[in-house]
Amino acid sequence: MDRPRRLACFSAWALAWLLLIPQLTPANDWLIAVKSLEAEPYELALQGFKAALRKRGYEGDIQESIIRAGGEGRLLSEIRERRPSLILTLGSAATAAIHGQVKDVPVVFCMVLNPVASGFVHSMQSSGNNVTGASLDIPVGLQFETLKAVVPSIKKVGVLYNPQETEAVVRPAAKVAADVGLELIAIPVSAVEKLQETLDQQRRKIDALWSVADSTVFSSDRSIEVLLRRTLEYRIPFMGLSPAFVKAGALLALAVNYPDVGAQCGEQAAQVLAGRPPASLPITAPRRVTLYLNLNVARAIGVAIPPQTLEGAVVLR
Repeated sequence: MDRPRRLACFSAWALAWLLLIPQLTPANDWLIAVKSLEAEPYELALQGFKAALRKRGYEGDIQESIIRAGGEGRLLSEIRERRPSLILTLGSAATAAIHGQVKDVPVVFCMVLNPVASGFVHSMQSSGNNVTGASLDIPVGLQFETLKAVVPSIKKVGVLYNPQETEAVVRPAAKVAADVGLELIAIPVSAVEKLQETLDQQRRKIDALWSVADSTVFSSDRSIEVLLRRTLEYRIPFMGLSPAFVKAGALLALAVNYPDVGAQCGEQAAQVLAGRPPASLPITAPRRVTLYLNLNVARAIGVAIPPQTLEGAVVLR
């Protein structure tokens, strides 16, 4: 076979294979990213999402919108009329506004804590609906392992929580703690006004304090201030929810990489656009995590952090 015929045959073969590859840009070639508010973490996640999706061949339009008070109806009307191929929601407020209202368009959520407790999905294995996404929740086992590595002497770890909000997070965490040699002491708090009193009463029963994203416990700057002040006063190692807690007086926190969380969502979106049902894609956890430590707090509460734990950590002195 001469060279032109070989090239023609190869081109036909290659075209046939290309036609068999799922295309990420469907006929209604646009999707919408709905942000809870304008904030740098959301923008970083959105950048990671776009980069991951483009890398996987999506060439359609990616529009952006923000959930505004009283504007949800207009946004939902646009979605129903124009039918995007997919909706990305950034943050719990945006996810809550879209979830339950849009059933016939795939939804990928991003920058969301406790998606099961929030009611967005049935489980981390499957949403059971038209939703999938990337959680901000760092695996509980990794949190306890890190806490124990920073303070090896601890045995009993307390957690303040409202059972009506985060029971679904705290209950299974007890077994995870036991697996790494810790006892989780669950301390119910029914109202933020009882936070200080409850911690004062329970402080002798715990060696450290772990945090879950509970809107009763962390309802305001005032409640956070109470926790920071009391844990310093009682010399209790406090694992906060974010680096901001460490800067304010917590001993440690783990932080996620926002662009990478966005990239995880982009990878999920690519699979959905290629034909995978959202419910078939497990909810993912952050895969890139950084430890933050406050050495001033460590000295103040008498904790000697093992030198090997400092390697790779962001250390505040």
